[in-house]
Amino acid sequence: MSLIPARSIVALRRRYAEPHRTYHGQSHVDAMLQATQARSRDITDPDAVELATWYQDAIYDPAATDNEARSADLLVAEMAGSQSPSSLRTAELMVRATAEHTMPAGLPDAVAGDVSIFLDLDMGILGADPAEYDAYEAGIAAEYVPIHGAEAYRSGRTAFLRMMLARDRLFHTDASHAAMDTPARANMRRALAGLEGPSRRMDGTATNDEPVETRDGPAMRPPAAVRIDEVARINREGWDRRVDDHDVWTLPVSPQDIGRARLGDWFVLLTPNKPVPRDWFGEVAGKDILCLASGGGQQGPILAAAGGPPWTSRSIAPRCLRICRAVRRLSRFPAMRARNAAARCTMPV
Repeated sequence: MSLIPARSIVALRRRYAEPHRTYHGQSHVDAMLQATQARSRDITDPDAVELATWYQDAIYDPAATDNEARSADLLVAEMAGSQSPSSLRTAELMVRATAEHTMPAGLPDAVAGDVSIFLDLDMGILGADPAEYDAYEAGIAAEYVPIHGAEAYRSGRTAFLRMMLARDRLFHTDASHAAMDTPARANMRRALAGLEGPSRRMDGTATNDEPVETRDGPAMRPPAAVRIDEVARINREGWDRRVDDHDVWTLPVSPQDIGRARLGDWFVLLTPNKPVPRDWFGEVAGKDILCLASGGGQQGPILAAAGGPPWTSRSIAPRCLRICRAVRRLSRFPAMRARNAAARCTMPV
């Protein structure tokens, strides 16, 4: 059982389910929590590691440069008084350290050991098997390209990979260094080749279809050149997994919610805690409503009940669309169009 109050876990899960996240979501938190178990004998303050793991990306805006500091501030604001002061201080230090992934100076040995392990767990994806690493690269691209553009992403990601490869050590602890340094460098060199190579463009199309030749033999298509349909597959499978995991953004509204909306008492959530202002919608009565990427049975049914069906939901994830159909049956909507979105999108990655 987590030491974090249940209501805080629910709020954090809502944050990690924000639609702009691909890699920095609940799956990353879960992977770190699981990896922590393998290092539990080496950790002095497991409470601090758990707190830091849950809050490290609690605030995540790809356009911002202060996510780590704001996440640390949120951790302190929400957990002060309910956690050990020493564990909370260490957890705050861990979250702030993820900004540069360097060790703060002057820490007591026990705290330094825990911070080292936490930072290595956070960067463990670098040493993952190639397929998992490639999915990570695709996830980072999916988060940043829509905000910064393809060329700015290419430049920034190239600089990051070069900076990491220039370090004498990628991991702080001897155990992580021994196990992951070699595969991590191989993964990042492959990603860097994909970003810098003239034979691939950021939209995933090739200027020549020949395999890339390396000193180790023919190489697979580099991860930075993942095609749009690969990003679509990752998105589709990710949302279907969220349905299976009963993610908060895939829990449909109830017939009671639909009944209240039909009487004019309704609101729509697009962010975890604050309803969209009603005056943003204008008059919805009598209008057909198109809901894009809204297959979880939440916004579409409410708007349809408020304005009168039919509504059209488009989603790339089949299981999300099944939720919409289930809401239609339970709430006796006469018509609803739930459609698979096109497998290919127009966003360059």
